Amino acid sequence: MEHAWGGFFLTFCSSCALLLVLIVALIGANLFTKINVILFMMQFGAIFVALFTIFFGSPKNSENGWQSSLLRENWSPGYKRNDACQGECSFQKVFAIIFPAVTGVMEGANLSGDLKNPGKDIGRGTLMAVVGAFLIYIVLIIAFAGAFQREELITNEAIFQEACVNEYVVVVGILVSTSSSALGAIFGGSRVLQALARDEIFPRTKWLGRGTVKGDEPWVAVLVTWGISQACMFIGGLDVIAPIISTFFCLSYACCNLACLLVSISGTPNFRPRFKYFSWHTCLFGLILNIFVMFFLNVYYATASLVIMLGIFVYLLYTAPQTTWGDVRQALIYHQVRKYLLRLDTRLQHGKTWRPSVLLLIDQLNGPLVEFCSHLKKGGLYVIGNVVLGARFDRLTNTASRMKKALGDYIYTENLKAFPAVAVGSTARTAYQNLMVMSGLGAMTPNTVVVPYIEGLHLKQQHHPDGGSAPTPTTAASSARSSHHTDTKAESPDRYSNRSKSQFF
Repeated sequence: MEHAWGGFFLTFCSSCALLLVLIVALIGANLFTKINVILFMMQFGAIFVALFTIFFGSPKNSENGWQSSLLRENWSPGYKRNDACQGECSFQKVFAIIFPAVTGVMEGANLSGDLKNPGKDIGRGTLMAVVGAFLIYIVLIIAFAGAFQREELITNEAIFQEACVNEYVVVVGILVSTSSSALGAIFGGSRVLQALARDEIFPRTKWLGRGTVKGDEPWVAVLVTWGISQACMFIGGLDVIAPIISTFFCLSYACCNLACLLVSISGTPNFRPRFKYFSWHTCLFGLILNIFVMFFLNVYYATASLVIMLGIFVYLLYTAPQTTWGDVRQALIYHQVRKYLLRLDTRLQHGKTWRPSVLLLIDQLNGPLVEFCSHLKKGGLYVIGNVVLGARFDRLTNTASRMKKALGDYIYTENLKAFPAVAVGSTARTAYQNLMVMSGLGAMTPNTVVVPYIEGLHLKQQHHPDGGSAPTPTTAASSARSSHHTDTKAESPDRYSNRSKSQFF
């Protein structure tokens, strides 16, 4: 009964502290910044006083104060049974419990929207925070190992509090440290949640992206983050959920490294990290290290988290809407296509590997003809082209762009493996010659031109509002015929009235 009451009291105190954190988070980032500075000073003040007492004072529960001989005695590991480890402790179990203490490394990135100069401040601030936290933890470990017996370090959880000149100094330091971590987690997590909601990655989550009129504070996401944190409070012990938290943090860091790796190797011009020691090698190392740590801590948790992540990825692959803020997949595809297109050498092509690459000259989208050419290409290049006629090139660019977009939409709707192409010229002959010469890229160029069947020999043009015009299929056939001649003189279609249709193809 006493243990149950103690657990309830601990949960009650934690919930009250979390409620205060919620109030600060709802007020906004300005108050968070001011309070965090005060908490930072109080936290380091408590650590400094406690460490000064251990190294230079006379700790109450230490016989002779800090001694190097005791440090050497406690240097080697001596794991024993402990409730926190749920049995015999080991490096693996202790690491899983301690790891969440250093998961604040992403706080700067999570709050990037509230920083004046995030490109500079995130890198410098993160490195300073990591190095500072590492040094403090090392000093604390050395202080404890040189001042207290191993048995007391294992059994007495309030040893730091009892060793200080005043026990309430450590109590205040612990409260400040946990409050600061909770503030950072709720502020950072809510802003990430708000960004996900506004990108509409998951359906029916747009309501999570609501912000206040002043400052755009994510009050809805803050409440949801607080609710998740409060639910974790009812578990009653951090040591129970620490291994699970460690696994998900490792997965999060692995995904960040993977994202940086993919953007880096894709050569995207807008990705220009200012950290001069950045390299895709460090991203790859971080990715492998985090995946290894996940499975090292707990194989079952790591497997389950990866399965969940892959499930979410597959779900988003089929349900996520089209986005306008960029997709790394397109950058990777572009990078690989360009690389292998440069390797494709026309001098090494052989007749045994020849395949038709079709350029279809068409004005009105003829379904059967388009489908016929799609079957004809047999894995080769397929270009559906049209032209715009006019003397003023500057006035025809918009028409050409709209026509190319319309062709692209048609290709996408009909699920064709083809590319749209539009050329501009003053005459039909010149425009179609430009189209035939300029279609394709590198070694992937059309080697077969297809024109519609000729039913009449009279030129017709469809005029556009901006002064350009597009020839009809009859014009296309006439231009294709005239391209067989070496003279550049304009020719009347009447000259071809007595030719057989076999001469046109």
